[in-house]
Amino acid sequence: MNKCIFLVSFLTLTFLTNLSFCQNSTQNLDQVELMKQFVGTWSAKVGNDTLIIWECASFGQSIEFVIKNEIKGVESIEGKTLMGYDVKNGKLLEAIILKNSPKIMLASCWFTSPKACIQIQNEDITNPETARWKWSIEFKTADLFVLTETINNKFSYTRTFSKQKK
Repeated sequence: MNKCIFLVSFLTLTFLTNLSFCQNSTQNLDQVELMKQFVGTWSAKVGNDTLIIWECASFGQSIEFVIKNEIKGVESIEGKTLMGYDVKNGKLLEAIILKNSPKIMLASCWFTSPKACIQIQNEDITNPETARWKWSIEFKTADLFVLTETINNKFSYTRTFSKQKK
């Protein structure tokens, strides 16, 4: 009888532990609502003469980004992206295209907490831990976020974006 109780207790504990590990910790986060934190114009200074600008505007329940790099006040890169919620995978999906290239990049993004999100290319979605390229974004305040890029799980750079006042 004691062995039976022990076995049932052990199996129940094992099942409940595995069940909690299988649950997606982001499932209770409203990805669409959290995405709205990006709305506004953001800039990050890179060195003495380069500025990265993200102009993010609501587009229905999605967001449209216009991305620019300026070197000494002259635009060097321009791109557009659309980000919306992908019901199938429960993540945000972003389509990114640069003005000087016909190629499009698809990336998934998801908030892991109300103030932090991760973005990787869709080709790595089945195994995000080993994604070749990854952005981690943390909102420090409503007007400041830090973006950290890793490539092949090695630190690449950090950029601090500030929201521009109207």
